[in-house]
Amino acid sequence: MPYQGLTAEQSNALEFVNFPHKLALKLTRMLRDTVRSDFSNQSLVVQNNIINIAHNVLRRPLYELDVYEENYWIQEHGWHQSRLEGIFRFASSTESVDILGDLITEGYLDKDDVNALMDEFNIPVHFSSYCSDPVSVEVFDLPKIEDGTQIEHSPNIQELVARADRSIRDNDPSLALHTCATIYETLGKEVVSSPSIENQTFGSFIEGYRKESKLPNTFVDYMLEIYKRRNTEPNAGHGATKPVKVTIEEATVFTEVTKALIKAERLLQKGQQIKGNH
Repeated sequence: MPYQGLTAEQSNALEFVNFPHKLALKLTRMLRDTVRSDFSNQSLVVQNNIINIAHNVLRRPLYELDVYEENYWIQEHGWHQSRLEGIFRFASSTESVDILGDLITEGYLDKDDVNALMDEFNIPVHFSSYCSDPVSVEVFDLPKIEDGTQIEHSPNIQELVARADRSIRDNDPSLALHTCATIYETLGKEVVSSPSIENQTFGSFIEGYRKESKLPNTFVDYMLEIYKRRNTEPNAGHGATKPVKVTIEEATVFTEVTKALIKAERLLQKGQQIKGNH
């Protein structure tokens, strides 16, 4: 049986785990070493296999090499090299773990080397395989509330959090600000859960969210402050000729605060549901 990928429980646990740029860089360097060969065509074939494995996880188009070509154009080599460099830079944490599981299974990466990097960067993931058993992945410290119910995050929230993390890695603080504001609006609509606000802005239904939210008012005020700042910050909400004011340090703080607020809201909402069922 091949590598089975992450379970829903593991994916939820990893959703807000950040793969720092230095980790992505070290993984990329390992891939460079894997594809290195004195024979350019052989190197290209290996690169193509690795990229297609990653693209399957990322849901990107697969690339089919011309099997009748004896000497590939330099543009072909350039395309593959650039795609290889971007695999872990643009993948989310859950996508990165799934890609690693597949690459270890196919023999392109060594699980011990990967596990050493997970330990170095405090990523709660460990890959294992014994004899002929398939590669499996263990995720430590799965977030649970008292009755063991898992935290659930909607696909939209998951995608936005991954985008916020990428914006930090790419040194794009205005995009991080924009994304965090969008997260608050999305979270607010999920919590209020009313079709009448689906096309409204966060500011227009903030009192409805404040009423339904389990967070203290000071945190809701903070969310509104970030949302308003998005609308005035150059390159965050609107085009502008003025320079960007928000710094990457600020962006890192409110991105991490945003993830904490999502978790807190989810836990409190879930706890209220459980309490009401007893």
